[in-house]
Amino acid sequence: MGLCKIPNYLKKLVENVGGNNICVYNQRDLIKNLCSKENIKDLSRKLGVSDRLLYYWVKGERPIPIAKLIKLAEFENKKILCDVYENTEYVYINGVKQKTRLCKYLTPELAYLVGYIFGDGHIGNYSFSICDCSESNIKLAKKLLKDIFNLDVNYRFRSDRNCYEIGTSWKVGVLILNKVFEMPVGSKNKRLAMPSLIRDSNMLNKSMFCFGLMTADFGGNSLTQTSYKILEDVKKVLRKMEIRTCIYGPYGPYKGNESKKWILSFDKASQFKITNSLNNAIKLFS
Repeated sequence: MGLCKIPNYLKKLVENVGGNNICVYNQRDLIKNLCSKENIKDLSRKLGVSDRLLYYWVKGERPIPIAKLIKLAEFENKKILCDVYENTEYVYINGVKQKTRLCKYLTPELAYLVGYIFGDGHIGNYSFSICDCSESNIKLAKKLLKDIFNLDVNYRFRSDRNCYEIGTSWKVGVLILNKVFEMPVGSKNKRLAMPSLIRDSNMLNKSMFCFGLMTADFGGNSLTQTSYKILEDVKKVLRKMEIRTCIYGPYGPYKGNESKKWILSFDKASQFKITNSLNNAIKLFS
């Protein structure tokens, strides 16, 4: 229920990261099959690699960069990239042990997690972090990151910020959040909006994204954001759930470098509905 196919995004992961390539995991059979049909020297010349490296790929002793698979698809068969996407479970950075699961379906759990990261998360130059005053929220985020992306992380309490924090270098995940889910790198500010992948999805996924965002930022009777657009997106979804809201602002800034803030306000009846919905979503995924 709530499953939506995510279009092939391998081409969006073609990026040289600190001199290393993003690779697919365990595609030896594909290369082995091609090498049985074509001369090794011709194939290595087309791909711009040495014969030796091609032999390593056949033996499964070296990872295969996505960039080389895209080039291979141009020469051999454009369907190759679709087959690789369908059959690949993990992608990873060459030289990094942690493999990231290649999510192919937008599920309610994934929509919720992305919404939560939009609310309390931050991506930088391949760094990833989430901060929350609630330890139970951080524990749930940790669980979902493992269940969905195979990302193993720990969290710590930061006394200087009075919050719990997950912080790690997660280069593949940052690219997925940025290029697939359109999360801005660095300060989110006015650019934050519901990802088009979720906006064009079903109502269940849209509502779970909103619940994830509000788990991070809901203040009991209001949701405050620098971005008017994301509050407008949330308001449209909640309206379909018969939850009434109003957007007020902008207000501030109250501190030197802060941006002005917008407030999505809930009346008493709506506060009760949304609090129940948030608690049910947390119970569902915990």
